[in-house]
Amino acid sequence: MRKAELRSRSVEGRVDTQVSVVGLLRQLGCNVPDIDYGSIKVYCPFGILHPDHGLTRAMRVYPETNTAFCFSDCGHFTPTKLAAQAWDLSREDAADR
Repeated sequence: MRKAELRSRSVEGRVDTQVSVVGLLRQLGCNVPDIDYGSIKVYCPFGILHPDHGLTRAMRVYPETNTAFCFSDCGHFTPTKLAAQAWDLSREDAADR
């Protein structure tokens, strides 16, 4: 593995532990209520890309693991992956931002 790739993964991992997926989803305009435990279903910020165009709550947010999963085609998200897709950046550029 090249040094640049190792650095990129290191930065991404650090950002994923420091940036809240809930906070980032809220910044992207999603209504994510506060929860004490478990997970919650919300509308995916990329719902327009879904077959139903975002009419259903297709994303489940897992605050304990700081991740989210869209069950309608978008897949698994860490904060870095979510930011990269939302801002149309590479994951490395999203982590640096």
